[in-house]
Amino acid sequence: MSNLSELPIDQPKTGGLLQKLKRATISSDDRISAMEKKRVEAVEVIPGMALQGQSTVFYMEQNGGKTLITFALLIQSIRNGTIDGDNLYYILADDTFNGGIEKAKLAASVGFNLVVPDSDDDALSLSDVVPLLIELAQSGEAAKNIIVIDTLKKVVSMMHKSASADFGKVSRSFVQAGGTLLTLGHVNKHKGDDGKAVFEGTNDIVNDFDCAYVGSIDTDKEDPKRQITFSNIKLRGPVRRKVSVSYDANSTTPWIKKLESVKILSSDEAEKVRELNESQKQLEQDLNIVCWIYDFLDDGAKLQTAIKTGGCPYGGQRRVEDALKRYGNMHKHEQFRFWTCQVGNKNARIYSRTINDPRVIIEDSSAGVIF
Repeated sequence: MSNLSELPIDQPKTGGLLQKLKRATISSDDRISAMEKKRVEAVEVIPGMALQGQSTVFYMEQNGGKTLITFALLIQSIRNGTIDGDNLYYILADDTFNGGIEKAKLAASVGFNLVVPDSDDDALSLSDVVPLLIELAQSGEAAKNIIVIDTLKKVVSMMHKSASADFGKVSRSFVQAGGTLLTLGHVNKHKGDDGKAVFEGTNDIVNDFDCAYVGSIDTDKEDPKRQITFSNIKLRGPVRRKVSVSYDANSTTPWIKKLESVKILSSDEAEKVRELNESQKQLEQDLNIVCWIYDFLDDGAKLQTAIKTGGCPYGGQRRVEDALKRYGNMHKHEQFRFWTCQVGNKNARIYSRTINDPRVIIEDSSAGVIF
């Protein structure tokens, strides 16, 4: 930044910056009319999350399903006529050779363009991607084109602040010229202080993009039916704050079948799964005490006082009482109600166990059973 004391403010300049300022003014009928012709409608390229004419980044952990989900939702938009597959260029830079072949066949059948950088001597290289965006913006060919970069770190150093900032400027010029940019990134291995996933790299990409989502896995990683929730951390325009998606994550399921299983969930469906997962995690923490109480009630109903003073080796009376309350007949999920409570004489609490064995619940979860 220049030192203000060194600027020749006593020597007025002619032309120069004032003319640039005037040329940059868009509040005239002619300029407004010209810009109206380039206006891009807020079409949902990816339902609920990515709009045409914007730059959007999706962050998610490795092997979480971000490519699968992106493919599935883009195909959905093509098939329902929301976007034109001829204008979609998916730059796949993070897959195996066989994976590229499989996805190329799919792209050909659906009708969009799959690009694998450096696939042969004449192919687009990774180093060409940024110049391509610049060229499309400057030539006026960006309009209506949808470019997907999977993954972004193959094109720009996410940890390098100036490189990320420069890419942000390129993306801005591309979308201002009418293009649409979707990029996929990773999250850090370690979560933030709030327990939520943190996107990889500096803040520059998020700051310069129109929209940003961070995806988290709601279900246990071993569950065959996986649920992902994308939470918005930056938005411009009518997109949703949260979008949850489920798919078949079984390791033996073919990729194309996994793709066909991708489904956008309603908020109620997604919340139910999240609540079940939270209940499951809580039970895993409480399991020793819960099993002790369940076994203690094996020979019949007992007073709360007798249970609390029964000598549980896994926690004191307060933890036993908390478990009695947590897993009683008021639990929001019936399968986690391991005993019932009735009020007897003088408000005495009497507990009787149900047929829901906590050990079975844990075993079912380990086997991938969805409640």
